[in-house]
Amino acid sequence: MGGTIAPKISLKYNFYEPPSFIKQEIPEYKKENEWLISVFGGKKNVIFDSVNIDIIEKYEGVNFPVFGVSTTINRQISYKSKIGIGMSMSYDGSINAQVAVDANELEAVDGPFSDKLQVSIYPSYEFVINRFSLILQPAFYIYRKKLKNQSPVFHQRIGIKYHFSDNFYAGITLRDYKFHVSDFIEWNVGYQIKWN
Repeated sequence: MGGTIAPKISLKYNFYEPPSFIKQEIPEYKKENEWLISVFGGKKNVIFDSVNIDIIEKYEGVNFPVFGVSTTINRQISYKSKIGIGMSMSYDGSINAQVAVDANELEAVDGPFSDKLQVSIYPSYEFVINRFSLILQPAFYIYRKKLKNQSPVFHQRIGIKYHFSDNFYAGITLRDYKFHVSDFIEWNVGYQIKWN
């Protein structure tokens, strides 16, 4: 069984009019301001290595509550970008935390409420895609109790949020430090006020 290979040349012509593209001018963005206020909550898991080494493998750590409030003032400078400054006040139950072993279970020992408060400030950048936003906030603690083995003063907040109405939004923010060590996750809901 044999086969034949031969060159082929063809010409094609379209008798219809080529499609015309309508260019639509994007109007210049009118800059506006916004004030955001949100509440957040979450939990932080801490493993205590100082507990009896013979039974440490039985423990998965202790969960501590984390909650707080954040507020940010932004200037939306384009359809895609917002810049601003904000502040967060949080309660971190794991700060200076202690545990006791009771019936082979770890139990958290409460400490003073004021010892667990933290206040931070941050510049803010948002990348906006329709109702979604990607949030980047390098932050600094300006108030917290001084303790040994604390996380650094400089930390990072990275998150996303979704506006499910003109004023209300929900989101999730990861608070970390050293750009790779996770501290805790904030699940948040908030309210937005805009003005030109």
